[in-house]
Amino acid sequence: TFDTSNSTVSGHPFRLSGIADGSHNTLYSVDFDGSGDYLTIVNSSDYSFGSGDFTVECWAYFDDVSEYESLVGMWKASSGYSWLIQTYPDNKISAFLSTSGSGITSTLTSSSTITTGQWYHIALVVSSSNAKLYIDGLETASASSIGTLYNNTSDGLTIGGSQDSGTELLDGKISDLRIVKGTAVYTSNFSPPAVSLTNITNTKLLCCNQST
Repeated sequence: TFDTSNSTVSGHPFRLSGIADGSHNTLYSVDFDGSGDYLTIVNSSDYSFGSGDFTVECWAYFDDVSEYESLVGMWKASSGYSWLIQTYPDNKISAFLSTSGSGITSTLTSSSTITTGQWYHIALVVSSSNAKLYIDGLETASASSIGTLYNNTSDGLTIGGSQDSGTELLDGKISDLRIVKGTAVYTSNFSPPAVSLTNITNTKLLCCNQST
């Protein structure tokens, strides 16, 4: 509990650590309550990856892992599936990819599990048509020869929920969401970022990391 009347607290936004033990870095985050909260960004070719390399990464903190909860994706039944990262009810992270737009053509489901009350760095990376899913810098699933992802030209990017009428809503927090089109930022196991992410070459989106 914080006393916001205290002059050292009042008027200052709180920061949430994107590092599991909270000791290395402080990041702003967006808090989703699992009940109607999600973000959308207008449709753009920046989020349609085709057959090229790309990286989607973020820090995520879960208040619930018992439901299907979407982190980020371009994924809507009526206009075409492309890619999606979400939680699974078995305490795992999955990434779904579609080349047809009408169904899942590649699935990556983590071999490791997640829990509530902890920050995780999650990254979906495609390099030379081979996909890898990382949790805290460790490869936890992969798929080869994924093909050319479907180009959804109708719907925007959705963060914290599904594009299908705002379902599969996230109960938790997202920080430092970065989308890099044209670069596989990670190609093998790595140490999770210990500082805030920056706009590196080919960054198309960097969000959920500001006080406003």
